[in-house]
Amino acid sequence: KMFRSSLHSFQHLFASTTSKASASSWRSVASLADLQCKPLDKSTPPVSKEDAEEYVKQLNHWKILERPDGVSVLRMHVNVGNFTQAVSLMVQLLPVAELCGHHPDVHVVNYAEVIVESTSHDVGGLSLNDFVLADRINKTLGVPTK
Repeated sequence: KMFRSSLHSFQHLFASTTSKASASSWRSVASLADLQCKPLDKSTPPVSKEDAEEYVKQLNHWKILERPDGVSVLRMHVNVGNFTQAVSLMVQLLPVAELCGHHPDVHVVNYAEVIVESTSHDVGGLSLNDFVLADRINKTLGVPTK
């Protein structure tokens, strides 16, 4: 009963902040909706900075950050209102991560905020899997697409 909040309860958090990518900034990268996560190994190169910047344009509420160690991460930070909803959101990410075979770092901070960070440790930075996972997370949480 404690985790009863539905996906619908998170949709209101994202509904008013949808933005459209400008046509003038469009590069030719694949639509994340058409891609799947794939197994990676240490020989897989990270996504180029240019492609990463184009992929993140397809994702509402995500941004690329560089950690102090120089590794790029894809991050979403959302205030969900209370601790119960924060934990509920985390639980809803589990099947998404399992289906992708790609597992983000998820943190609850200030009891009502959730930070989701994804990076591909095997490639030492961002892979296509990070962006595909973020897209699937957005769909699960009802985040509007760009």
